[in-house]
Amino acid sequence: MKIFRRLLWIVVGFLPVASGLSAVGLGEELDGFGHDFQTPDGTMNLRVVDNRFHAYFVDEERLLVEPPYLRVVLFTEEMRRVDRRDRLVLEPGPGGVYMTNPRIIPPPHDFWLRMVLVKSEDQEEHDSVARTLFRQALEGEGIEDAEPAELSDAPGGTTVR
Repeated sequence: MKIFRRLLWIVVGFLPVASGLSAVGLGEELDGFGHDFQTPDGTMNLRVVDNRFHAYFVDEERLLVEPPYLRVVLFTEEMRRVDRRDRLVLEPGPGGVYMTNPRIIPPPHDFWLRMVLVKSEDQEEHDSVARTLFRQALEGEGIEDAEPAELSDAPGGTTVR
């Protein structure tokens, strides 16, 4: 039974799902879906696309820019199962438009989330985001049902250098 469930999640991960994001490139405008976090180097938009975390970086006009970080490390804790914790390292994806990790994240996408944004290989230069809530609509729900959250609205959310 466990093998069947794992195989099912692998197959589901390759099926297209409603992600609220069409193909966009550097310099193009990013929609307002996802969660925006203010970092010392601009705005990072975090969302789940095709059941994988994607981090996009935008300028003041919400135009996509190259990620200013080498890696983004996510520490997740599921809302419904606090014993389920993961550490994901997001690295630049195809075309350098966003950062991602190949691991499939099965729904529901409700997490307590902490982030470390790594600037240098020796990890001496980095920015941190305190524990905050990440919640994204399920496939059957419309994008308008999701509640994007600014970092300042999240409990305990601060950016430190």
